[in-house]
Amino acid sequence: IDEEGRARFTIEDNGVGMVEEELELAFEPFVQFGGPGRTREGTVLGLPLTRQLVELYNGKVTLESVPGNGTRAIVLFPANRVIV
Repeated sequence: IDEEGRARFTIEDNGVGMVEEELELAFEPFVQFGGPGRTREGTVLGLPLTRQLVELYNGKVTLESVPGNGTRAIVLFPANRVIV
């Protein structure tokens, strides 16, 4: 719970990261990015489905990334959706 009463979840990795153009497309279904250290398996539906589920509860998902250092996903649910 943050200072505004919102539920905040942060998930991060130390993978290859994403550039700005990739961050803009990351929530699109079936979009894959190529390059070293990246596999091309799966349907790539995790982020699009996550965003849809979070938004059903008036939440928000954002991504932060540094190429070469990994990516962080932040999920926020508004205070009126949090029971403590």
